[in-house]
Amino acid sequence: MPWMPKKAVEKSVVSTLIKMGDGRIITMKSKKKDRTVSIIKEKNNYKIHENGFKNEYYVISEQGDLKKIIRELIELEFPRSHEILVTNRENED
Repeated sequence: MPWMPKKAVEKSVVSTLIKMGDGRIITMKSKKKDRTVSIIKEKNNYKIHENGFKNEYYVISEQGDLKKIIRELIELEFPRSHEILVTNRENED
């Protein structure tokens, strides 16, 4: 999942998060790589770290809330981006 059109990111990220195992991280970055959103799956929770316009942490357990927050974060952190870099890796912590 390298560079993806902004319109496809939300659906792709949410479906990947639901299917992936614990301890994996999905990271979304802007072209300049100055804004990132990282999501870690642990048990039935998703820990989201927003680092860009705002620097916030969220813990989400409901899939409906997950879709909503990812949509909001994409619009807030990547407002003028046409493509977003999406990576999926194992947590090193």
